[in-house]
Amino acid sequence: MFLNRFYSEKSGVVQISAQQASSFAKDISGDFNPIHDPGNKHYCVPGDLLFALVLAKYGLSRRMRFTFTGMVRDSTELRFPDLPGDQFAITDRKDKTCLRVERRGVGIMKVA
Repeated sequence: MFLNRFYSEKSGVVQISAQQASSFAKDISGDFNPIHDPGNKHYCVPGDLLFALVLAKYGLSRRMRFTFTGMVRDSTELRFPDLPGDQFAITDRKDKTCLRVERRGVGIMKVA
């Protein structure tokens, strides 16, 4: 899938390097906000990339709500649940939530 170059995954843990995130922001999203530049002291992974990863992993549901609750830094280890229900969270290795997802009509369309 086209997202594969924008993250790495090993043993169920997703990591996004600053360079991968910056490339996604600029090349895919057209987002040239300096906060997505590697080396920026306020750097964070673009929410568009986290959103795209959720859709790629779990598919599209009839109704979805995404709540970003924290910023993701360079190479943060992210955990995407194996068997998510109608409500789930993307967390870091310290169980801090960075994204909450609520959905209805699960499995309407797989985005892969």
